[in-house]
Amino acid sequence: MPELAPVVTSVRRWTHALQDEAVSAERVAELPLWRGMVETADPVIGSRPLDPAVDVTSTAEYLSVRLPARVTEALLTSVPTAFRGQVNDGLLAGLALAVAKWRQKRGVSESSALIRLEGHGREEAVVPGADLSRTVGWFTSMFPVRLDTNGAALDEAFAGGPAAGKVVKAVKEQLLAIPDKGIGYGLLRYLNPETAAVLQGHAAGQIAFNYLGRFSAADMPENLRGLGWNEAPGVDDLVAAPDADMPLMSTLEINAHVGDTEDGPCLNARLGFATGVLSREDVQELADLWCAALEGLARHVAQPGAGGLTPSDVPLVSVDQRKLEVWEKKYPGLADVWPLTSLQSGLLFHALFADTAYDAYHMQLVFHLTGPVEPERMRAAGQAVLDRYANLRTAFVSDTAGERVQLVVDDVRLPWQHTDLSDLSEEEREAAYERILAEDDRTHFDLEKPPLVRMTLVTMGPDRAELVFTAHHVLLDGWSLPLLMQDLLRLYGSDGDASVLPRTRGYRDFLTWLAQQDHDAAARAWADELDGLDEPTLLCPDDTAEHADAEDSEASEGSEGIGQLEVPLSVQTSRELERQAAELGVTLSTVVQAAWAVLLGRLTGRQDVVFGTTVSGRPPAVTDVDTMVGLFINTLPVRVTCAPGDSFAQILTRLRDRQAVLLDHHHYGLAQIQHDTGLSTLFDTMVGFQSYPIDRVGLTEANTTAGIAFTGITSLSGTHYPLGVIGSSEPRLRVAMQYQRHTFDHAAVETIADRLAHILRSLAADPDLAVGTIEVLAPGERERLIGEFNDTAAPLPEATIPELFAHRVATAPDAVAVVDDDETLTYRELDVRSNRLARVLLRRGVGPESVVAAALPRSAAMVVAWLAVLKAGGAHLPVDPGYPDERITYMLTDSGAGLVLADATTAAGLPETSVPVFRLDDPQVAEALTGSDGAALTDAERGRPLSVAGTAYVIYTSGSTGRPKGVAVTHTGVASMVDAHVGGLAITPDSRVLQLASPSFDVSVCELCMSLLSGAALILADVERLAPGAPWPRRSTSGR
Repeated sequence: MPELAPVVTSVRRWTHALQDEAVSAERVAELPLWRGMVETADPVIGSRPLDPAVDVTSTAEYLSVRLPARVTEALLTSVPTAFRGQVNDGLLAGLALAVAKWRQKRGVSESSALIRLEGHGREEAVVPGADLSRTVGWFTSMFPVRLDTNGAALDEAFAGGPAAGKVVKAVKEQLLAIPDKGIGYGLLRYLNPETAAVLQGHAAGQIAFNYLGRFSAADMPENLRGLGWNEAPGVDDLVAAPDADMPLMSTLEINAHVGDTEDGPCLNARLGFATGVLSREDVQELADLWCAALEGLARHVAQPGAGGLTPSDVPLVSVDQRKLEVWEKKYPGLADVWPLTSLQSGLLFHALFADTAYDAYHMQLVFHLTGPVEPERMRAAGQAVLDRYANLRTAFVSDTAGERVQLVVDDVRLPWQHTDLSDLSEEEREAAYERILAEDDRTHFDLEKPPLVRMTLVTMGPDRAELVFTAHHVLLDGWSLPLLMQDLLRLYGSDGDASVLPRTRGYRDFLTWLAQQDHDAAARAWADELDGLDEPTLLCPDDTAEHADAEDSEASEGSEGIGQLEVPLSVQTSRELERQAAELGVTLSTVVQAAWAVLLGRLTGRQDVVFGTTVSGRPPAVTDVDTMVGLFINTLPVRVTCAPGDSFAQILTRLRDRQAVLLDHHHYGLAQIQHDTGLSTLFDTMVGFQSYPIDRVGLTEANTTAGIAFTGITSLSGTHYPLGVIGSSEPRLRVAMQYQRHTFDHAAVETIADRLAHILRSLAADPDLAVGTIEVLAPGERERLIGEFNDTAAPLPEATIPELFAHRVATAPDAVAVVDDDETLTYRELDVRSNRLARVLLRRGVGPESVVAAALPRSAAMVVAWLAVLKAGGAHLPVDPGYPDERITYMLTDSGAGLVLADATTAAGLPETSVPVFRLDDPQVAEALTGSDGAALTDAERGRPLSVAGTAYVIYTSGSTGRPKGVAVTHTGVASMVDAHVGGLAITPDSRVLQLASPSFDVSVCELCMSLLSGAALILADVERLAPGAPWPRRSTSGR
């Protein structure tokens, strides 16, 4: 006697678990959903509402309908396939249309209908660990669902037009919006007293619907066939008979199933109705309308382009139906919509920024093949590879919110070219081949037109060919390349038959895993790692690092934008580094990172450095992730502290341990890390290590199957970072430098490479060596730096700014000093006015080393204030009135300013602080200035002499790399700066200098000093007058 499998979850255990679930916070949170369903008005079906005292089972009557096999077949197959849904979607969409039309004929305009839906109720996910597959019992659930046709044109829908598809999509989404297939309604309605009190006063729907599925002899278990078990005639008419006095639960109840007939499977429906509410004619009319609506759906789905995606089909992104349909119109084969990974977003940004210029992430790979390569077989193999991997068929577009997404498109043809050069001479063949590569590299991808891959086969001879595989890096990483090549060779051997390949997991699985990660935990981990970092580590010699791709004319010529050279390492050094790494328990990648950190610290003068690195991004938690094709890598910061007394071994082990802590957070995006740190950028150099596994056995088998051989690969790709260090370990450690030509010249990178090689040799020789003892300068460089390059001494006047200005007043008192749109001041007038204000400031407590802020418009008054503060012995703090309140408040507080000079306009815009504001245009101040002495100030008035070592002004950095920092500049520093600029720009007393910079920018101080301390005239104008095309100040047009 056969042994029956045990029951895993009993009915008793199930019911007790449901009692607990009914009062759980997660389930109670559904209450607003169900209230919204049942509390919204649902016009009465029939002559009156159902009365349980009158409308009992004995008063019900029934009628039946049957759909033709042709229509049933469409509802069972074509409709669910076209709309990626279930049979119920079509059946209920037809019912929603029928009810709306039936009501319309009776003068009721209502697009929605509340339906009481019946389900099997075996929602095992509700009870963790439950298994009801062997449990016998009644688990049926009932719940309300509001089906809304969303104002679709009813006649068009019945005719099978586009409105029919619109309704199916709407109903599908409305059904999927119900959690756990509606089991929560019954829990809250009957098993939770508090929520039951809210729901019990509302009916769950006047129409009940239950689709029982398909009954077929083919469904009989195999072990019962041939034993005399056959379906009895009339089984369709067998129904459960409730007690005659039992109240009817619904005004109309529809039970439907599909049964086999001679013509094929047909949908049968039995409609039971309360005769005291509905007449047989009413019900028959509704049944006929339902059948007509279902026939309309069958007609609709037979039309080209019917069906399509709905938002639930693309759960990884948030997008509305309208946007999906816009995309489907442009991309008829639209199959899915995915979000972008962090790195994809970054690469896409740079690709869009590059536009027609050089795109650093345009990958060109050449697979070297030997043997008689047949072009058509290779094209078919390439097409099969494209068909196999959905992420190779993506277009990158913006969603409703402006965020970039990737659209997966089916039925995309592989861009393919074949060129036969075998008839050319060797010299002509190589030249033609190079032209093909160059032209291919110059041809950019349109990121909105899939696929972002193409293949070009170049036949070089009877047994030699080059397969040029060009793709955008946004699609795949280096790990994926040997996987693709292996597939390509196997498909070549099978004439493009993909059934020879093992099943593979898609990139979508990785994106799903990514969406499930704890991003808050990752944010905390990276915040801990970068705690205390307040500025980036930048090596780039200018500010072109972030825009390398767009502005380099040389770079626009294909690969000319990227340079590369080897770091000179001997075989012996490489082997020794491998041995040292093994002894210390670190990887060669960590060795290269540590060496670069030491050199970067030397080049930037920092002991705490940050650079970028590329991680594989293939989490072990994703099954078979090592065989998946796509872009998994991620760019992340590496922070290394390397004090002079630290040994290599200490740095290496510390780096290893810190990276181990971050291993579970490699998915977190660089842009988000930068945002979290408050730094717009963290680094401008990269360290990468190529160490992905290659299935050499699999490649050999693929070669054998194909009848041709893959002998190697040549790749051309780059990065937007100005400088990169690239390591590889096969067959030994090699290191290369990759650089943007517009940022670094070859000689500079060669010097850096030599220094890196020297550090690596030092590490190989003695990992316990203190890194501060390593000499990174080449012989003779130190002497040149200390002697020749530093021999810049020049005599400077030992005088303060007021003293230098006094010399110019004495030399040419009537020469023009300042010009603005309202007045012109001579050196004498400027001297007198600044002296008067200086004395007023002294009476306000200004003196040596006190900081006085000035928030004034570009005007002669601004210059007077600047000189007055210095003459009083104070330090001038320029404040741009247009700056944000937060920045102004910080500057005033951090600097310890004791006074703010302003006028009525600028004072009104200043934030409220504890620093008093002194309005220069205040009538009382004007009166004080008039009565003030205009003669030169004495040291007695100031309390002590002015000192060249005293602070002349305080200036704040922009804060673009962190919190703004205040810098105090002495009178000597100003004198040195003036001497350099006056000489370098040939400023003379005949010159006119336009004051162009923001007052809070240190260049503005340079403009003031190099004009007024050299006898030239300073020209001032409002910001609006300095805009392109605006007229310049009238008095600035004379002189130089």
